[in-house]
Amino acid sequence: KLDPHIALLKSNGFTIVCNVLYTPKWASPHPEDSSVNICVVGRTSYAPVKLEYLKDFLTALVKRHGAFIKTWEIWNEQHLPGGSCFLKDTPEAFTRMLKAAYDTLKQLQPDGEIWIGGMGGKRYLPFYREFLKLGGAPFDRLAIHGSWPELSGYRELEKKYGAPSRPWVASEWHALLLNPLPTPPSESALARRMILDLCSHLRDGCER
Repeated sequence: KLDPHIALLKSNGFTIVCNVLYTPKWASPHPEDSSVNICVVGRTSYAPVKLEYLKDFLTALVKRHGAFIKTWEIWNEQHLPGGSCFLKDTPEAFTRMLKAAYDTLKQLQPDGEIWIGGMGGKRYLPFYREFLKLGGAPFDRLAIHGSWPELSGYRELEKKYGAPSRPWVASEWHALLLNPLPTPPSESALARRMILDLCSHLRDGCER
């Protein structure tokens, strides 16, 4: 189903960051979990019972689209259990999953770039702390979500646990994600907010 969309993007000069997340029911350790949190079915928010399933999927994905897609973001807004609808699993499970994905993708596509699933602001620092305490897993770019992001907390943790400080990218930009307002802001006010937020990203070294 994605093929025509990818072909359309390619024909119009876009590049793609392929965001890999959600575990299918047959590969989930909790296939019975049919709860829904915001937009996520519970059973999809765990690492697969066998990492070989993830490796096989990535191998098929690169074989099908690797000539065009070179950037891969593994998961999304992972947090400690209960902190995110996207991951109910543990930091240990995520760490194993990211390492398996990195090793597989680099073997298939040495020139590919792997991003750790995007995290936003200080709220995700407890997860990142546990991830680094476990020794972490390799990745090429630190993906950040939000507006006016603060990187200092991430950099302090990396220094504390002797982890490299990778370049960072914005994989989800919230410049126009506003709380409901009695009166919607004007187009010029929104444009000003976008420009100031973009400048803050560039000032703080955002690579993409």
